Amino acid sequence: MRFLCLHGFGTNSDIFEVQISQIRERLGSWCEFVFLDGELECEPADGISRIFPGPYLCYHPKVPTVSELTSARALVLSVLEEEGPFDGIVGFSQGAALAASLILQHSTQAQALVSCAIFFCGGLPWMLRSEVVQFHQRYPDFKPQSVYVPFPRRIVDCMVDYGDMFPENEDETPPAEEVRWMHPARSPLRFPVPTAFIQGGKADEHDFQAGALAQMGSEEHGVKVFNHEAGHVIPRGDAVTEKMIETMMWSIERGLFRA
Repeated sequence: MRFLCLHGFGTNSDIFEVQISQIRERLGSWCEFVFLDGELECEPADGISRIFPGPYLCYHPKVPTVSELTSARALVLSVLEEEGPFDGIVGFSQGAALAASLILQHSTQAQALVSCAIFFCGGLPWMLRSEVVQFHQRYPDFKPQSVYVPFPRRIVDCMVDYGDMFPENEDETPPAEEVRWMHPARSPLRFPVPTAFIQGGKADEHDFQAGALAQMGSEEHGVKVFNHEAGHVIPRGDAVTEKMIETMMWSIERGLFRA
């Protein structure tokens, strides 16, 4: 089994390797983990600079532009195509959100991007307006719901709102392309592959996103959630590592069965 691994905002691949080192050691040589660095430098994640040296990287800024999201996706897709095949994607925080965005982007294709996905403390994905419109047309009966979002206004304003997605008449010029922040209450999109969600369980913005991301799992394809209650981290220790591996293996085995 081969997995492409995407790190969190303000870290890097070396840091992510350390973060999941106990998991990799327990899984052994039958699982290969390939780590991909983001291309942009940024501020370090909270507490990271006290433990790890830089550079501190990200795949795109916290609120990306269309070109920044497109470039980040292209980076990951190039590795999937040139160094694949990969059976799954493993992502932490922003890396999980980017993986989610790519998997949803390819959800209309006959062949899923990967066989399974494993999200650690995942963020909600960014999508393009045109993609949201395309997907909405497949779910004409979907009724978006209101949702409280504990985030700065600049992020909340980017959340999907179908009220401004479409021109009022066919002769009206379509809105310009832009990024939209996905949420399961405001979007019908669900992952077309088995998904494992390992999250921190703290009542903060990170856990809000991780919990909402888990709601984008598909009952048809399978969803497994483990809440380790340690916050926005990948915890260490024998007992919690075994629980995380159990959650991952559920998704991996289900993905193999589908394949």
